[in-house]
Amino acid sequence: MNDILIQIAKKAVDEWKGDQAYHQASELIYLLITEIEKQYTPSTNPPLTLDELREMDGEPVWVSGEESYAIVTTDKNEPRASPVYVRGARSKETFGVAYYELDVALWGLKCYRHKPEREDTK
Repeated sequence: MNDILIQIAKKAVDEWKGDQAYHQASELIYLLITEIEKQYTPSTNPPLTLDELREMDGEPVWVSGEESYAIVTTDKNEPRASPVYVRGARSKETFGVAYYELDVALWGLKCYRHKPEREDTK
């Protein structure tokens, strides 16, 4: 990504020196700013909190670490007091499919509404 920013900045400098300097350079600087903002824009898919997960009983979430989707489960009679579990299945090369039911808080799992685009969420 830094290579793209450097290329755009260099092109902006070159255009600034040309005949149509102001118009073209301003467009390139705008592109540069846009690329920089992309790097610093907060995630629109933050990890879900336990309270958010409790409200999602029966809904699917992406479970980081398990690298699969799972269904959120809570005790319907005591949703605020009960642990939050995720139930899912993941593919194993040697054993086929492995099923799991994990306590989100106990295992320190990060769950998302959808699979994160970036890999640094593990």
